[in-house]
Amino acid sequence: VTQPVSETKSLREEFDTYLRGRPPLPPIPARIKATRLSEMGFDTPQEMVALFSDYHFGQKTDKRAASGLAEYNSDIARARLARWRDGLLRFSQQDQTLIKVDTLHIFALGDDMEGHGQMFGSQGLSMDMSLGFQVVGFAEDMSRVLPDLLSRYKKIKIYKVRGNHGRITARAKDDYPPDSAELFAWQIIAERLTGQLG
Repeated sequence: VTQPVSETKSLREEFDTYLRGRPPLPPIPARIKATRLSEMGFDTPQEMVALFSDYHFGQKTDKRAASGLAEYNSDIARARLARWRDGLLRFSQQDQTLIKVDTLHIFALGDDMEGHGQMFGSQGLSMDMSLGFQVVGFAEDMSRVLPDLLSRYKKIKIYKVRGNHGRITARAKDDYPPDSAELFAWQIIAERLTGQLG
């Protein structure tokens, strides 16, 4: 609300009166000012969230076709998957030195693989393996990565959203959502890990 400035007071005096009438901000809590770990109060369990999307396993981008600015293939994808795993484990280590973090939530947001090669005209030219091999390779790698993550967590919850690259039809309008190569790959992963880990 805008308060009119009185004719007898200057604007500066009005500001001074306003500022003097305000209560001070609350002080910094002692646990935040603390310099000793034992006094910091890190005793509330937390849960970690990790995102995984647009892996496009099976896609191939030749750097000559991208003016030397980009290159991608299944080997690069797998190297990035290992970096994602290692980075996630490293962040977990850092957090777990201070607080209890037993649960990891992974939001798998789609386009885990490149697809069947007919989504657009040149897609088949920018792939280094067929959809069947993409599914098998992706399922194999993730079936190894998830147990690695369980080395730091008691529980992992995965929330899967299918991407458009997992569809099995050439045209989007013919798509039937449950028929997805991505969902099939994650079902393979679930069955493997259930048998392996219980």
